[in-house]
Amino acid sequence: MHMHMLMENKRLIMAGASLLPLKSKTKRPIDIDWSTLPRQSYETLKRRFANGARYNIGIRLGKWSYLGQRRLYLHAIDCDIHADECEAEVWTALERIFGKIVRKMPRQKSGSAGASFHLFFL
Repeated sequence: MHMHMLMENKRLIMAGASLLPLKSKTKRPIDIDWSTLPRQSYETLKRRFANGARYNIGIRLGKWSYLGQRRLYLHAIDCDIHADECEAEVWTALERIFGKIVRKMPRQKSGSAGASFHLFFL
């Protein structure tokens, strides 16, 4: 993970989300036992990747990303849009579910083709 990418996610980590390093350009975790490791703090991740290593970053949802202070869980929707002409249809469906606020919700461009993204919410 680039140090810049880690810094961009600091608020999310500090809120209680469980992020983990992935092998470069993949969705495979670096750690073999990633599914049983405790949530890593921002400082732990920062030390781990201070050597300039270039990794992707993943997030563990469910009990691993329970934001205890707010008593909420982090959720994600994976929106795969492989044909650009379908993007408006996806946004219309999301607005029907969440309302106009959906366009202000945090999202991340996904590695899938086209206008694909991950949408995050509590």
